Amino acid sequence: MNLDENIAYLKNQCSMLDRQIAGFRSDIEEVERISSELGRRLAAKSDHLKALRGDVSTGAVQSKAMIRRQVYLESQVEKLAEIDRLMHEKLPNLESLARQLKVNQGHRAKLPKERYAENDQEKIAIFEKWFRANAGSFGYESASIRDVEISRDTLTPVLEHIELREINRKNRTDIKADSSASDFVRLIWSYLLALYQTSANREVRGNHLGVLMLDEPGQHSMRVESQHALFQLLALEPGLQSIVAASFDEMDSVFTQATLNVKFKLIEWGDKLIRPFPIS
Repeated sequence: MNLDENIAYLKNQCSMLDRQIAGFRSDIEEVERISSELGRRLAAKSDHLKALRGDVSTGAVQSKAMIRRQVYLESQVEKLAEIDRLMHEKLPNLESLARQLKVNQGHRAKLPKERYAENDQEKIAIFEKWFRANAGSFGYESASIRDVEISRDTLTPVLEHIELREINRKNRTDIKADSSASDFVRLIWSYLLALYQTSANREVRGNHLGVLMLDEPGQHSMRVESQHALFQLLALEPGLQSIVAASFDEMDSVFTQATLNVKFKLIEWGDKLIRPFPIS
């Protein structure tokens, strides 16, 4: 290159260097600005840290609450992240359970709407009639026989719409709580005998074994007339084997009155059934 070309080349190099220097200066200014901003933030954080330390040491309630809130939020975020992970992990199982639930709901929809089938309702109605008839025969007086019914929920005797008595949430009360001791025994007789009578009904043909055992049915000062009515009904059931253990107040007159015109077989033990063996 001649002299002019060398001069022009050097001028171009100088211009390029000037532009680079200007760029470096701009970068330096940006770095200085960032450094200044970081210094300002660092100073603010330092001041905040000093303030927090002071609050903790002096017991400042608001700042402590903020710290607790921050810790709580971080803990909740971790829990939510874990829940999200578990949801994605268990989602296939939930989809399978949802399909099973849909199938089960379909099966449940096909079940009968009533608790009992029609023939079961008829059996309960027959049982209720026998129970009422027996209670009337035995001299039950604690309530009107017309008010006595068999609960469809528990299949036990209940009274409905009884005034001046404690009524439960279904306006019903357990007869046991509203009967005298002897009347409650009459209800037991009525219930046990009605079970057999219903089972023996030709429209029911149940599975009763045909055996009924009663131990001291005359307890609680039971009237002799009631015991007599019980023995008469037991004797009138040809398919029922009734075994009654009774002392009749250890009075022959009570025994005679209670068994009058009743067909039965008497077995007398003559002594206590439970006694020590004689030692030879």
